[in-house]
Amino acid sequence: MGTVAKEYYHLVEATACLYTTQHGHVKVLLVKNEEEPYKGYWVLPRKYVNDSQTCYQTIYETLVCQFHFNHVYLEETFSNSNPKRLPDESLISINYLGFVNDYELEKHTEELNMEAKWFDIQELPKIGYDYQDTLDMTKQRLKEKLLSSEILKQFFPSDFTLPEIQKVYESILDKKFDRRNFRKKFISLGLIEDTNDYDIKGTGRPAKLYRFKENIEIKKLF
Repeated sequence: MGTVAKEYYHLVEATACLYTTQHGHVKVLLVKNEEEPYKGYWVLPRKYVNDSQTCYQTIYETLVCQFHFNHVYLEETFSNSNPKRLPDESLISINYLGFVNDYELEKHTEELNMEAKWFDIQELPKIGYDYQDTLDMTKQRLKEKLLSSEILKQFFPSDFTLPEIQKVYESILDKKFDRRNFRKKFISLGLIEDTNDYDIKGTGRPAKLYRFKENIEIKKLF
C-alpha cells in the first residue's frame, strides 16, 4: 500500500501564478518551455512534488531558490485532477496564487533565468498546456481580492502614487475609472497617509507619494 501511495504522489505538480506590479502594470511570471509538446511556449513556474515536502514547500522553495526572491506571498487556490489535462502524462496540479512586491523585484531582476520573464497580464504570449485556464481562474481570484484592502499591502509595501494604484485596478477589473473620483474614493477610505514627498522619476508634474498605514482595517473598496 505504501508503494502505491508514493507512486501516485509523484504524479502531482505544484504551480504558481506569481504576480507583481511595475509602474501600475500588473505582471505575471512565466517560464519558456524547452521541451515538446509546446516547445517555445510559455508556462507557469512548476515542479513535481516528492514525498518529503508539501505542495506549498515545493513551490515556495522553487520560487525562492530559482528566482532568488527573499520572500514570496503564496496561498493555495485550486486543484486540477482531470486525467486528460495534459497530452503527454496524467498529472494532478495544485496551484498557488502569489505576490512579489516591486521592491523585491528590483533587487533580483538581473538575476532571473533568461528563460523566465514578467509579462503584462494584458499582453500574454502563447501559453502552453492548460495553463491559460489556470491564469484565467487566478486572475478572477485576484480580482476578488483586490475588491477589498486585504492584499494591497502585498503589492505596495512602500511608497506609491494614486495613479499607480488606479492602473492596477483598471488592469485587473478591465474597466476605466475617472481619475478625480478614484482619488477621492481611495483617500476617503482612510487606509493611506501622505508621505509629504513626490515622485520625481516620471515626466510631467510630480505626483504625491502615499503609503499604507500600519495595521490597516480590511475594507470593501468597490
